Amino acid sequence: MKKHTSFVSLAGILFVLGILAIFFVPPLAAAPYFVPMAQTTPTSVTGTVSDGANLRSGPGVTFARVGSVTAGQQISITGSQINSAGELWYQLSDGGWIAGFLVTNVRSAQTPPPTSTRTPTRTRTPTRTPTPIPFSTVGLTAATVTNVVDGDTIDVRIGIVVFRLRYIGMDTPERGENFFTEATNVNRELVSGTVVYLEKDVSNTDRFSRLLRYVYLADGTFVNGELVRQGYAVASTYPPDVKHQELLRVAQQEAVATSVGMWAIETGATAASAANLRSGPGINYPVAGSVSQGQALDVVARNSGGDWLQLGNGAWIYAALVSDAPTGLSVAANIPTAPTAPPTATSMPRQAAPSQAPPPAQAQPANCDPSYPDVCIPPYPPDLNCGDIPYRRFRVIGSDPHRFDRDKDGIGCES
Repeated sequence: MKKHTSFVSLAGILFVLGILAIFFVPPLAAAPYFVPMAQTTPTSVTGTVSDGANLRSGPGVTFARVGSVTAGQQISITGSQINSAGELWYQLSDGGWIAGFLVTNVRSAQTPPPTSTRTPTRTRTPTRTPTPIPFSTVGLTAATVTNVVDGDTIDVRIGIVVFRLRYIGMDTPERGENFFTEATNVNRELVSGTVVYLEKDVSNTDRFSRLLRYVYLADGTFVNGELVRQGYAVASTYPPDVKHQELLRVAQQEAVATSVGMWAIETGATAASAANLRSGPGINYPVAGSVSQGQALDVVARNSGGDWLQLGNGAWIYAALVSDAPTGLSVAANIPTAPTAPPTATSMPRQAAPSQAPPPAQAQPANCDPSYPDVCIPPYPPDLNCGDIPYRRFRVIGSDPHRFDRDKDGIGCES
């Protein structure tokens, strides 16, 4: 009887201690910036690593490094999380985490696309719908893209209202600038006709009443960052909307490092023919050197009209005389002031008249082209070459219809 009473007392004490533990034992400390996963999915979700990257023990760079992946590697995704810094991170099947912008081609094998069947009539391709993938849309606004305006502006329908929306934190080329068409087309390929998810920073609209948002695809692709990563946009900071400033900066570093889009390195510019170089963009500038046909050229900038190119040594060459000139050049910032008169160093003495008597002066305006004021050369047509005339090293002005001055230095038929 005493043993039974002791057993009951011990059981009672253990029960009381268990109750106390529930209320008074503190929880385990959370890792820095960790937020529990908002959603998990089976391991049938896969993706492709776009560049070599470290894996972390949690969703952020503050977590410990637990491994690495290489570009092109296929990974199995089990969950996702937007951390407290607003960055999308994917959790992998081995427990590691990777930044979302480093993963492309996220696909789910849970609901494979239906097998196409033949039908007697053509039907419109159905609008793309979001694929079920590990992406949390908590706190985001769903919208349907109704129009792509350019590389960083779209129209979206939220409910029954259509808004114009400007991507935050990046800029794409304006109409008329290099890569405008390319950036617009890539943006169209990413979002046209799709359901997207919008994230607000601080500002709601800009001075043009456009919504200011970060935009995500249903598979978690960060559209703002993807355009920067592919080299069709540049990261730009417009306070106070700087939530993803660091993420966009890293995406631009990747674009520059891999030479994609507008960061592509174009090489191979050469002189199409022997030519004089000038100290400025025009034949009225002094001669600053010369190049031979086929000589490699270091082209670094252009003038506003694009018809003259600046070399790395500061000299200028007529653009038509350059083969494989790079595109996307910026306008030079150090263009010298144009001389008010042609430089005396290149002035040539008047060509001596041929041995036969010169044509009467009164006949010259009708029979001689005014582009060659020191000699009498018939106007175009027909087209004449240097071998068709007896003159050499004569002054050329105006339109030069016979193209005697191919290097645009003001002197015709120099050889």
